[in-house]
Amino acid sequence: MRLPLIEKEGDDPQTAVILLDFILTPAANSDPAGVTLKAIRSVLDKSRKRNGEIAIVASVLGTDGDIQNVKLQRKELSDAGVYVCKSNRQAAALAAEIVRLANERRG
Repeated sequence: MRLPLIEKEGDDPQTAVILLDFILTPAANSDPAGVTLKAIRSVLDKSRKRNGEIAIVASVLGTDGDIQNVKLQRKELSDAGVYVCKSNRQAAALAAEIVRLANERRG
């Protein structure tokens, strides 16, 4: 699972964005967003406390017919402060723009 890596990268003040992909399948976890929320919230809280700026961007690929329900997964993430995109292409483009802007600000 990616949870330790989310926490590790979130602790790095140079990290501008964490990009996550969730792919809903019958064999996947029944609530992949839910099991990731603790790590996401921890990263965002730590960033706020150190006056840092970190964005978490995710794509969730699936359908309402999947047992995990794509709309519910997207809502859980969005409610936690994640920028949720409908495709990994959109998510990657957003993450790249966030990194570009962060680099501009850092000079």
